[in-house]
Amino acid sequence: MNIALRPATVHALQVFRLRRRRLLLWRALLVFAGAAFAAFLVLALLDRLRWLPDGVRPWISLAVYAAAGVFAWRHSVRWIAAARSDTGAATLLEQVSPPLRERLVSAVELSREPAGSSLPDSPEFRAALQDQVALEVQQIDWRNALPRTSLLRSLKFLGVLLGLAVLLSFVPRLHLPGFLARAALPFAALERPASVRIEIVSPQPASTLAPFVSEVGVTAKVTGDLRGEMVELEYRDAGSSPRAVEMRHLDADQFEAAVTVGQTDLEYRVRAADGFTRWHTLEAHARPSILRF
Repeated sequence: MNIALRPATVHALQVFRLRRRRLLLWRALLVFAGAAFAAFLVLALLDRLRWLPDGVRPWISLAVYAAAGVFAWRHSVRWIAAARSDTGAATLLEQVSPPLRERLVSAVELSREPAGSSLPDSPEFRAALQDQVALEVQQIDWRNALPRTSLLRSLKFLGVLLGLAVLLSFVPRLHLPGFLARAALPFAALERPASVRIEIVSPQPASTLAPFVSEVGVTAKVTGDLRGEMVELEYRDAGSSPRAVEMRHLDADQFEAAVTVGQTDLEYRVRAADGFTRWHTLEAHARPSILRF
């Protein structure tokens, strides 16, 4: 007697594996996107409030990607392996298709040749069970057994987050799209979004060389809504906290200040209203000297 799984049963198990794997991968993608977007939304708001140092923000963004990946794996991806064996796939298929309960797993287990068992056996019973299960699995409605609606919860969560981000994007002073881009692209050289635009006029390039013990003038062009706030030049050297000096107003949109470079590199940036530039570096070097004449 033929006690092996019938082709219809083998095909049903394979269809179940593929459909279940596809749904789990889609859910993992949605879970990853939802978790990462929620974290980036919080990170963008913290960045807007200036609660995140520029040196820390990229590493937090990388940690968000890693945490979202782990969360997606624990929530969905790791369950794919449960259906690799015929017994595992049959057990899971019985859970989503009640008419097959206690029959499909039995058919899989009884399809194996008995190995030295002294218990009474009936090949006819095994063959009849295989025929009956093969007929039943052909009646499975896969859209009901593994519905795509199982993804709705993750889709709704992601949709709510996107809707909230769209609403917050209409708040002009928040500049949410720009801060979201800074959060999602951790090491991209993106300027901080602001209501004003700050351009370093001199020195050019903004990061350049400077002689030991010299004074370097910094001129900045500021356009936009200053709202009566002053423009400041922030600077720092190795191991010190930032200091600030008010920049002198030259004309309609240009401001000037000077910083003193010692014998170590100096970093500086211009700050105005809710915006500031990224840090630029003045590399301290010895002045040229005649070595031989």
